[in-house]
Amino acid sequence: MSYSRSYSTVVRIPYSGTVSNGQVSLHYSGTAEETVHVNVIVDTDDFDRSADHCGTMVDALTASVVATETAHTEAIRINSSKISKAIVSGFFKTVRSELGQQIAQLKSSVDATLLHLNQMAKRCTEKHKQMETDYGRITERYSKIFTDLNKELELRVFELDRAAFKTRETATDCANRTLTSSLAGEVAVSAGENSRAQAMLLASVTKSRANQAIALANNFLQAQQQNRNVVNRALHDTPQERHFYVPVCLAEGVDVENPSTSRRTLYKPSVIPNSQRRRMTSELGSARWKPINHERMASVKREFNRLIASEIHDDNPHTRRVKEMLNKFIEKPLLSL
Repeated sequence: MSYSRSYSTVVRIPYSGTVSNGQVSLHYSGTAEETVHVNVIVDTDDFDRSADHCGTMVDALTASVVATETAHTEAIRINSSKISKAIVSGFFKTVRSELGQQIAQLKSSVDATLLHLNQMAKRCTEKHKQMETDYGRITERYSKIFTDLNKELELRVFELDRAAFKTRETATDCANRTLTSSLAGEVAVSAGENSRAQAMLLASVTKSRANQAIALANNFLQAQQQNRNVVNRALHDTPQERHFYVPVCLAEGVDVENPSTSRRTLYKPSVIPNSQRRRMTSELGSARWKPINHERMASVKREFNRLIASEIHDDNPHTRRVKEMLNKFIEKPLLSL
């Protein structure tokens, strides 16, 4: 609506100057004041009309904004559904494509591996045939060598016991003479020779068995005497304290990768209780060892060689390696407490 306002203010105007009549000059100054009244009338009818029109336009704009917002929300919903469908479809297409690529890659790798395996199978078959051929050739060669060795061994054994083989040949000839010869005189002579040869063979067999019986009796008596000596040494009627010695073996192993780490194992007879194992291991490991004298070392080596000769009889590569390793052990310096 229209309205009016009144404003008043005092206006002050300073002044100054100089007046002169030729002889005297006068200076003057001062301030002039005047009250000014202003009446302001404001006409707002046009503005009010435009404001009403603007309100009507704003209401229409609000309605259009609401409709636009609703349409925009629906468009966002529709577009988001399309976008989500496109994303899901693209994701599955990407996964399907990736899986297809991996399947193709794995298929090519499997095909290459199968081709390589087939080639290796062919090479193995060829190697097998070659090894069979080589085995047959080597078998034939070594069979010939062993046949020659058997013949040579047969000849050498025959040369070693020529007398025994000649005696058997003579006895065989004498035994077969009665069957192969048609002369009565030769039969009579061969009968006498056969009887003398049989008597000599029986005497030889009797002497051999007697020697074996004497050797067995000697061994039995030696074993009995040794057992008696062992029993006599084990039996002590006196109450005095005595020392008994039993063999033990302390083996110490060192780790190749970590030389500072070692492991000790004690091998003992059953007469020693297991409770003494740790104490004996500690005492033997911390004992001060010293080399034994030459006489005792020679005695130990003789006994060691005797045990090897009595326990190991076979002559094959394995036993020869075992003997060589045992000989290496005995050649090491022997120690004693």
